[in-house]
This record gives sequence, C-alpha cells and structure tokens, in this order.
Amino acid sequence: MVSVTDTPTLPTVEVFGPTIQGEGPSTGRPATFIRLGHCNLSCSWCDTPYSWDATRHDLEAEITDRPAGDLLDVVAASGEPVSLTVLTGGEPLMHQRRPGMAALLDGLDELDQDVEVETNGTIPPTDELTQRPRVRFNVSPKLAHAGMDEKRTLRPGALKQFAALARDGRAVFKFVATDRDDLEDVRDIVRRYSVPARAVWIMPEGTQPGQLLASARDLLTDPYLLRMGWNLTPRLHALLWPNERSR
Repeated sequence: MVSVTDTPTLPTVEVFGPTIQGEGPSTGRPATFIRLGHCNLSCSWCDTPYSWDATRHDLEAEITDRPAGDLLDVVAASGEPVSLTVLTGGEPLMHQRRPGMAALLDGLDELDQDVEVETNGTIPPTDELTQRPRVRFNVSPKLAHAGMDEKRTLRPGALKQFAALARDGRAVFKFVATDRDDLEDVRDIVRRYSVPARAVWIMPEGTQPGQLLASARDLLTDPYLLRMGWNLTPRLHALLWPNERSR
C-alpha cells in the first residue's frame, strides 16, 4: 500500500469503493471515489449538499483535511483490478492548485489509475492537470433548472478549454435534463463551444428509480436527442442504491 502520513492534505468528505461509476461513458466500470468538499455553485437539486451547503449541514463534521497518502491507501486497498479513481465533489477543481492534489495525482499514477475529474465546468483546469495523460474530465454545465443565473454557471473561458479537451478525447459533457426545453439549451451550449456530439451525454434528473426511469422515457419519447447524435446515460448508482451515501 501507499502509506505517506506526512503528505499534504485535501478537504475530503468521503472515500469509498470499490463500487461502480454510475454515469457517463464509464458507466458500470469498477471505481474508487474520492469526494472533496466545497463548491462554487448551489444547484437546487444537488444530491450531495452535505459536501458544500452550510445552511443544511455541519461542514466541520462533514469535511476533514486528509493526507493525500491516506486517500491513496484507500485506493490501493480497493485491489489491483480496480483501475479507475473518480474525483468528485463538491467541486474538485477548487483544490487543483493545492499541493495535496499534486501529491494525490502523483500517487494515483504510481498505482496505475485512470482518473476522472467530475466538474461543473466553471473553473479552467491548470496546465499541470491537463498534461497528465491518465486524467479525463466529466464536465456538467448547469442549465436554468439548477436555479442560478447563467453568468454564474456558464463561464466561457472554462467551457472553451473543456470543449477543446472534448475534441481531443480528454473530456465529456454531461447535462442533467428533464424535457425538450432543456435539450434545446444543451444544443445551444454545444454549438456555441463546438462540443462534438460523441462527447455529449444527457442524464435524466432524479434521485429515485421511478423518477429517473420516467424522465429517461420522456427524453426518448421525442426523438430530438437521438437526432442530435447524443448519448443517454443513466444514474446507475441512484437506480441501485437510491438515497444511499458511499455506494
């Protein structure tokens, strides 16, 4: 195991696995998850408010500064066949310049891990991060139903950079959607930033199996999504373990 007790820290909510990635192109792939704390957005339907919302949760209890070596020990304990680590949040890129992030990514490379960074797409990734060949980005720009102004959720500089990474096969765009209006908003964003259709994934909104399946059926009843050549992703973890943490 990697055991480095004096490495820099990261604000960590939870580490869990082995489990499966439940969303996007890696759906069903065995993975270990590292959930970092804090977020620069406040989506009305967020399913992990305990990672950032101090009005509803005790963040001092939820978020702990953990050494990167401690996080790497958990990844190593997941076992050799598990070769994917997902950095999620909160918003992981809030912490990309911390020494703890570099220490974590160096260790994950030593453990032969692919890395997926789940981000809301408002913070441009650093060159140091994008130059790591094993790192990919799952970018989830927020639409109007997230309850925030577009000036806050859609940051052109960051989205241009992520779109370029998508064209190079280093990023995908995941959009939470409920209806045709949402899909038309997705179309506008995709066209504005030249995101290739193959890199666009539509994810139904919801945390309960019935809601998720109904939303997915509604999205596919209208052939718009298929005509655009986009992908549909389930929220497999929410279907299997609704409202359960650390699964």
